[in-house]
Amino acid sequence: MENIGKRKIYLPACLIFVIGILLSYQLLFVPTAFAQSSSSRDKDYLDQIALQGEKECVQPPQNVDLMTLSDAELQLYGLPTHQTLDRNPQHWSQILSYAKHRTCGTHPGKIHHKHLAENSEVDSDNWAGNEATGDRGTYREAEVTFTVPNEAPGESQDGASASDDASFWAGVGGDPGVSSPAVVVQAGVDTQWTGLFQYNESWWEVAPNIATEQNLPLCNLDTGSQVYIYVASNDNSDGYNYFYIENESHSCYNSHTDRTAFSDSATGECIAERPLQGGDYYYGLVDFDTIRFTGCYINTAAINLLPHFYHNMVSLQTGDTLATVGAIANNTDYTVYWHNWT
Repeated sequence: MENIGKRKIYLPACLIFVIGILLSYQLLFVPTAFAQSSSSRDKDYLDQIALQGEKECVQPPQNVDLMTLSDAELQLYGLPTHQTLDRNPQHWSQILSYAKHRTCGTHPGKIHHKHLAENSEVDSDNWAGNEATGDRGTYREAEVTFTVPNEAPGESQDGASASDDASFWAGVGGDPGVSSPAVVVQAGVDTQWTGLFQYNESWWEVAPNIATEQNLPLCNLDTGSQVYIYVASNDNSDGYNYFYIENESHSCYNSHTDRTAFSDSATGECIAERPLQGGDYYYGLVDFDTIRFTGCYINTAAINLLPHFYHNMVSLQTGDTLATVGAIANNTDYTVYWHNWT
């Protein structure tokens, strides 16, 4: 009976092994017509692969040029497909060279992001940075790189430090002064002074359709980590939002696809923001001193080469200047300077 028991366990294991070999053969050797075809059947197939890979946290292969993988394999590992990669292969080859380990999972957070507060083309109640503008549907992609700043302790409140906060992100849409209704599809890093220590969290959001940001964890997201953000919303009418966040300092990434709602795509931004605690009440803007945005591209174009304007953050309540944006260098790089909490 003992031998029979062992045999019953062994046979299913063999079947699983064979199925695994067949699946690997399919992914490695079947032509890449899956994603490159425009049929709904092929898109559904790729969607299923992406969901499977995200659920099981399937890791990318090591010592392989990820640019050479098929679209099916790229979807399995949560990476952009050739629709994106082939538009700028040199750039993406460098980005994917850091994609050594995949961090998986996403869950609701507590931070609220807000549309641009309507004020003027220069002053904003909650955004500081540069914004490309156009007609609805113009901007489907945004990307940026920055280093997580080191915060100074927050405001003094009865001898204790306040829970000040700042978010740094790339996104498309969200300016009601340009297009209405406005929906911003965005991803970035939130950094908060808790009163005792600095807490960093990577996230994605579709605002206002989702109540709060959705955490998208990364490994070792510490002060000084260099982070790359890529966001796409219904790019080439693919039917989903895609979020890719990479910690280049520790060679790990996380990604997610969402179909909640698409961006209005009338604007594209690389922004420092003071988020909401709830309602219309903002956190104090944490003292990040300066943050340098590099490689701010909207639809693969340098932001300075697109119709755009900048925003300084000025409190509507107090009139105080909270953050200002510096001149653009290399058509894509600029610094945001912290000035005040509230």
